[in-house]
Amino acid sequence: MNNPHKNARTTPHIRALIVDRALRKQQPVRDIASTFGISTHTVYKWLARYREAGEAGLESASSRPNASPRQMPKQWIELIQKMRLTLKWTAKQIAQALSLAYSTVTAVLRRLKLNRASHLEPVQPVQRYEHPAPGDMLHMDIKKLPRFDRPGHRVTNNRRHNTRGAGYECVHICIDDHSRWAFARVLSDEQQGTTTRFLENALAAYRGIGVKVKRLMTDNGLPIESTIFSQKRVRPLPIQRLMNLLGVMLIPSIRFCLP
Repeated sequence: MNNPHKNARTTPHIRALIVDRALRKQQPVRDIASTFGISTHTVYKWLARYREAGEAGLESASSRPNASPRQMPKQWIELIQKMRLTLKWTAKQIAQALSLAYSTVTAVLRRLKLNRASHLEPVQPVQRYEHPAPGDMLHMDIKKLPRFDRPGHRVTNNRRHNTRGAGYECVHICIDDHSRWAFARVLSDEQQGTTTRFLENALAAYRGIGVKVKRLMTDNGLPIESTIFSQKRVRPLPIQRLMNLLGVMLIPSIRFCLP
């Protein structure tokens, strides 16, 4: 156990120095205690442990008692666990059925990590998907970030001086679903023209590494409106015209992929 608390005066390294100065250099115990800011009793304690167990005796020992007579028997803990998992009873119901204190049952359930209702259900596996080849699906998104012309309150801890009118920067990013190869640019806005030029550069970058994009998935933001799914006859947007020209399927939202 080599993780002493934050207020510990000695560590295994300091204890080894104490032993070295006392036994090898023959320094007085009072001088050693004064040097390290500890009592003479502490110096004698570590010397005794060194003589008894060697260097292993200088390690931090556990403070857990050897015996806990008032500790709840293992059979009771197993019974509480079984009632919680099988019957789905609350701590109050278990305490009433077993004539135990509510705080005792709560402590046991917390130690077993069964104190929350969500802990009773099996952990659902993470649902992941990945297209079989690079270019089968390209994810595109835009993140709008505010600019700062001076340090904010997280640095100065002063909320009275706010940054106003510094504008925004927009991070445009495309990520290939299979390879996770990403293309990103920080641009001044998220208008249709800016987004279209970014997408042209992104597709050119993917072609440069030998990836032909077949599908593009986006959200329903203003730069990429989902008018292609509308029943009205509307003029295609610039990005939609670009996708049609390149033969790329545009999927503005996951919900449009559902049957």
